[in-house]
Amino acid sequence: MAWNNSWNIRENQQDAAGGRRKPDGGFCLVTGMAFIAAWRAYKAGIIRWFDFRVWLACFEVVARRCGNRRSRCPRYQFSELNSLVGPSSGGRVSGAVRRLQKAGLIRWSETAVELTVPMTLDISNELGLSPAQLEHRIPFPRRMIRWLARAGRPVLVATVLGLAMRCLWYRRGLCYGEGSCKASWIADLFSVDLRNVKAARKELMALGWVKTCSVPQQRLNRCGAKVDINLEWAEPRPMATPQNSPPPPAAFRHESPPLIKNLELSSRVGNQKPASGRPAGVFTKARDCTVPRIERVTVDDLKDRRRLGVLFEQARKRGWVTSSENDRLRFVAAAFRARRVGTVNPPGLFVTLVRLRSWHYASLVDEDAARRMLAEDPSGNGHVPNQVHQITNVQNTCPELVSNILTRLFDKSAVFTSSRNDPSKTELAAFSSPIQLTPWAPLRK
Repeated sequence: MAWNNSWNIRENQQDAAGGRRKPDGGFCLVTGMAFIAAWRAYKAGIIRWFDFRVWLACFEVVARRCGNRRSRCPRYQFSELNSLVGPSSGGRVSGAVRRLQKAGLIRWSETAVELTVPMTLDISNELGLSPAQLEHRIPFPRRMIRWLARAGRPVLVATVLGLAMRCLWYRRGLCYGEGSCKASWIADLFSVDLRNVKAARKELMALGWVKTCSVPQQRLNRCGAKVDINLEWAEPRPMATPQNSPPPPAAFRHESPPLIKNLELSSRVGNQKPASGRPAGVFTKARDCTVPRIERVTVDDLKDRRRLGVLFEQARKRGWVTSSENDRLRFVAAAFRARRVGTVNPPGLFVTLVRLRSWHYASLVDEDAARRMLAEDPSGNGHVPNQVHQITNVQNTCPELVSNILTRLFDKSAVFTSSRNDPSKTELAAFSSPIQLTPWAPLRK
């Protein structure tokens, strides 16, 4: 199948419509079917990416011998492919040629190289392309072939092939490099990422191989941007590295696709009607009215007396505390300790203190605050021990009472009452009975 005849005509004519006799550096006539067949073999894992680059280099190898006389027999060697694809071992190129022959994409010998398309390939219906579009001959510039064979990335090569299929034409012996192409069409045809295709197109525009023209939005949505391919493009030369300087950065880097920019929100204020049955304004989260659970204690549970009572009953059922008034006071004191000391997770500190019965961490300040909280509702969940009221009433006058007791002891005039039924009343009588301060007098003999 001799569809890959190469042309390297020296004359370079140009008509009024922008057609040229040939691009600078020559071109190779390739069909779109050949590009798609090789790309599908790469995507299916039949050939590797290095094999695809070797396949592109074969076009340049054949084009270099298109002007030979018929009496002169050409000779093909792997070393020539090595110079086109970059520094590599000869065995690697030979393996790539062997895999290309197995895939039916090339026929290699020392005297002839023929690029073929598998006869069993039928993709016109899958891609939605007509046979005429697949057999369309593309005047592919040889300079671009050499550049892609040496430093081409998969997405960059797919973008170049897609633009060539849509914008390069060969009619009446002239080459034309204009057309319309959508980035989404290239992404669907070659199964690559859309954002990477757009980034590769920007890279080609920076290199000067393509340029886009402004078109109406309706045509842009339907056919894509209008693209002009520069038929006078020259492949960029590597920058010379000065002596005693670090090497230049790599020309191409394998990076992730660029981030999608967030679209700006609309600034319209029309038809902003509040919902019926509720006042307009900012919605605030309502207070959690669920039953408190010892498995998931919140900061609000540590502040509410009744919720602490519910948590105390749950802890009692688990065996963490007893039903005594002393444990109830310690339980509330642990809550105040967790609120006062805990900075990261006060509820977790509270549960740890209760579960391990580490009551010794609670200070006198926490116990006093717990007594005041329990004294607010002695009949409710926050039950108060018997001595709470007595101690709270006495703590403000404690120094005065101590001095009165000492005075009575020295005067032997202190009288304490006791009760058999309730021994606590002895302490109450001693601390609540009015005591008058008397001047100190020496003891009688």
